[in-house]
Amino acid sequence: MLSKVVLLIAALLLCYLFSFVGLLISFFFALFYAHFVAAKRRNYIKNFNSALRTTIQINGQIQDTAVAFSKSGPLRTKCTAFARRLTAGEEPFSAAWLSRLPLEIETAMALSLPETAVQPDPKRVTTRQTTHRQNNNLSVASQLFYLILVCFAAFAASTFFETFLAPVLDSLLEESAIQTRGSTRDWAAHYLAFVALAIGFGSMCFYLVAILGLLPALLAPSWIPLLPVKAARKSAILAGVATSLEHNVPLDEFCTIGAKIHSGITRRQFKKALRAINSGYTDANVIYHAGWISTADKAWLEDAPSARQAEILRNISNQDIRHADANLNWVMAIGYPAAILCLASAAAPFATAFFTELTDLITQL
Repeated sequence: MLSKVVLLIAALLLCYLFSFVGLLISFFFALFYAHFVAAKRRNYIKNFNSALRTTIQINGQIQDTAVAFSKSGPLRTKCTAFARRLTAGEEPFSAAWLSRLPLEIETAMALSLPETAVQPDPKRVTTRQTTHRQNNNLSVASQLFYLILVCFAAFAASTFFETFLAPVLDSLLEESAIQTRGSTRDWAAHYLAFVALAIGFGSMCFYLVAILGLLPALLAPSWIPLLPVKAARKSAILAGVATSLEHNVPLDEFCTIGAKIHSGITRRQFKKALRAINSGYTDANVIYHAGWISTADKAWLEDAPSARQAEILRNISNQDIRHADANLNWVMAIGYPAAILCLASAAAPFATAFFTELTDLITQL
């Protein structure tokens, strides 16, 4: 709460001291703060799931973990309800699901297994991989923030010019008997505002979809390159399938759990997998029809023993993460310079027309 108040005071102070420049800087800081809050929430959810799986692995008290996370953080209300349901004697998975906790698939599996069952070992991502992924996302987000800021400044500048400066300039040109080029300049100003708004809005949408993961259905089509948000969800599912194979958990039970804890397009994938299971498909074909692996990957899984299938699925999962990071980098390597060039091309006619009129006016005077 204190950090939010300090940020608001700093933003108001910048707006007061620097006017338009302060507004731009405040907008820039607001974007960074939103990214920081979203990243912090994602890390908190990952830590909660990791702590819950570790507690189950060591046969600890799940209620103690729920109480610990109910004291602070973005999940404190849901963890409070989770702890209350556990105290009332509900089954752990049912209590977590009814409390609307953001469970990862492996956590949900660990909660649903009987206490006497052998719990899966937690598969941890190395610190190096996590740091590289976070740095890559922050680098891309910084580029997008800069592009959004520049587009916002260009749109605001063109709007200010058309509203306040253009009438005065037209009046001076008429008084000086100079043949006005106002139509060309006005067209260029409108074009600059349109291009800046389109690029800024597109960059904002790309950030929300590709970095924050809103509206995952937009990344679902196969012709869209695999990006980190989609790869992370897909990787978690493949890791869950691998864990179920390693511990002889039936695939239909795994898909039933996944359909409960997920929503949207991911839930539809699990339901599609359940329909394939009911139709008598093999495990490899079920995973393929759900859209989690490609045709080439399916060929590796067929006729392989369960242990080998689990190993292959984990390798596919890690490979998808690496490919997604590479795809995001080359999309930015092409898209970012192209957006800057488009914005510069839109600004050039406006600048040429404006400075030509201004030069003619100064020469006449």
